[in-house]
Amino acid sequence: MRKENVFLVTGRLSEGTASGREPRGELIQRIVCAANEPALHEFLDRSFPGFLVIGMVNLAALEETARQIKVALAGSAGALQVFVDPSMSH
Repeated sequence: MRKENVFLVTGRLSEGTASGREPRGELIQRIVCAANEPALHEFLDRSFPGFLVIGMVNLAALEETARQIKVALAGSAGALQVFVDPSMSH
């Protein structure tokens, strides 16, 4: 399986409200293998009715993000900026 075809999808189940369908409840993560993003959405719609996608990332992009985080935490110049909650300094 190619990393570009493995997706980590985050979403919530939806409920009908007066203003339309709205996400409710806890976040749910699913790992889905699909040919591309349109195919992923088609599969999710068919397989998980009422599941509203909040975010998704393929495995290749997720691994790149993890690499960037490690570089940033090492304090490398030009890396992503790291923000630290002051309460962690205790």
